[in-house]
Amino acid sequence: FLKLLKESSFWELFSQNFYSYQLGWPESINFTSYPVGNTFDLLFLKIIMTVSPSIEISNLIHLVSILKVIPIYIATYWFCRKLLIWKPSAALCGVLFALSSYNLIRAEGHFFLGFTWTVPLGLFVLIKSFRHITDSATAPSLTLREKIELAVCTLLVGYTSFYYSFFFIFIGTIVLVMLLVRD
Repeated sequence: FLKLLKESSFWELFSQNFYSYQLGWPESINFTSYPVGNTFDLLFLKIIMTVSPSIEISNLIHLVSILKVIPIYIATYWFCRKLLIWKPSAALCGVLFALSSYNLIRAEGHFFLGFTWTVPLGLFVLIKSFRHITDSATAPSLTLREKIELAVCTLLVGYTSFYYSFFFIFIGTIVLVMLLVRD
């Protein structure tokens, strides 16, 4: 798959179906079609391959495994600060989540599962959205900035990782049903 990504142009990647006949069920997968597409992940990998065209596939996997720690840390720190957690504690949470063994073992076998920086963003969307459902009488309405943050986080989660966005939709549906049943 990564060899196919490396050999294709940007135009081929995003203008037509991008198939891998070695991955997916039953015998192929289209990486740019909804709901499977990991569009930002593919773009991130393609940019690295374009900037460094002579990079070996194995080195690319190791490079991305190292580089992905940075957005995981930033997203976790941002999420913790949005929850008004003290800066040093938020930094510690960012380091712990970014360097957790789950993130470090996701290299070749489950390459796209390593992009867990979408998890804090998805949690932010769930918490922020449902806070206004549960506390609708006491919670202030969302500001324009909060609405933009929710929209950007939702788009990033939805277009980056189908795996994690599916679980946020699933968890969100369960929470919404529980709130409706409770009321």
